Amino acid sequence: DKVAGNCYSSRFCVHTQIDCDDGDACTTDSCDNGVCKHDLVDCDDGVSCTVDSCHAKVGCQHAIDSCCDDNYCTLDVCDPETGCQHTDNDCDDYNPCTDDECVPSKGCIHKATCCCDENECTVDECDAEIGCTHEEIDCDDGNA
Repeated sequence: DKVAGNCYSSRFCVHTQIDCDDGDACTTDSCDNGVCKHDLVDCDDGVSCTVDSCHAKVGCQHAIDSCCDDNYCTLDVCDPETGCQHTDNDCDDYNPCTDDECVPSKGCIHKATCCCDENECTVDECDAEIGCTHEEIDCDDGNA
């Protein structure tokens, strides 16, 4: 802090301390030639995985960035060097009897695979180890 002075005669001066503290933790307070200055504090911590802000009472805040993109089809993580990363979810359940897909609002969905070959002379089924099978059946009705 600087001192302001008032002189009442050539021999008698009164010097009063100038208080430039504005009570805001988000400013750096100083006095320049009797004028108070309040420069904003830089709260950037240089870490890509934080959301930086300043609160007037407590100063700089560095909240962890969840990187959540509200897309259930991505895995959301933060890399300290590159920031938020959103990697596609692998919805494959390794079951040949399901069709796997990802819906952003719901996540992975596994629908039963249709093994229908539209051939009336086969029995269509799905085997969990090999997938769709089409076993032929005798369609001869005896009419020639």
